[in-house]
Parts: sequence; C-alpha cells; structure tokens
Amino acid sequence: MPFELEDLTVNDGVLSEGDSKVFDIKMPLKWMKLRSLKIVQLRDGPMNVSFEIWEKGDGNYNPLDRAHAYLRVLRRTVIQSEEQGGEYHEILSPELLYHDRDSSYNVHCRMINNEGGTPSDFAIVLKCGEIGEVI
Repeated sequence: MPFELEDLTVNDGVLSEGDSKVFDIKMPLKWMKLRSLKIVQLRDGPMNVSFEIWEKGDGNYNPLDRAHAYLRVLRRTVIQSEEQGGEYHEILSPELLYHDRDSSYNVHCRMINNEGGTPSDFAIVLKCGEIGEVI
C-alpha cells in the first residue's frame, strides 16, 4: 500500500547558507520503496541545496568518509534560480529500496544549504511503497 512520509520543517527555522542539518523522518516499516522525492524551499530566492538519504543514523556514519558511502541511498543537488521557483520534484525510476539498518524506524536525512542558496527552512515529502515488516 503506498504511503507518504514528510517533514514540513527540516530546521524549525532558517537553515543558513553553508550550513547542514541531519534529521530523521519516522517510517512505519524497516524496509520500503522510495518512489518520489519533493523538496520545497519555504522562502523566496535562489535554491542551491544538497539532500541525502542514509541507511543509518548520524552516530553510525560520517558523510564525509568514503568508507561510509555504501550507506547513502540517495544524493541530489538542486540548483534553481528564483524565477524557477523553490520546488524540486523527482519520480524515482526505478524505485529505490531503503533498509533501516539501525532498526530505529527512521529515514535518515541530511540537508545542506550550499553557497549561493537562500537562508530558508525546507519541507521534504517522500512517496513510498511497502516492502517489509510492520512495527
């Protein structure tokens, strides 16, 4: 059965240019299929962000260490002018499998507001499909 996961305010405030935020989005399963990704910048201005999804929490990996890169499921860098709008949407084809390796029932995410981006908060919406055990 398809379902949606969302974090409508990644930072509960402004994520400054050059800053990053590690956060989790609660999920009902230990395994799932990622079908689409939507990133919305909540303030007007150019968007220059990187978004990552990891299979373990931030205490179990270092995103700057290549030895941990096998834990990264998805990485997207989105660069848009103010005129293009602050919304990015991608349908993932083929779907990506996500396995919650630390059994926390969380999708582990990292958002980076790159140089040239607008200080803003962001909303993340993931559309998913079931595959796995229920809590």
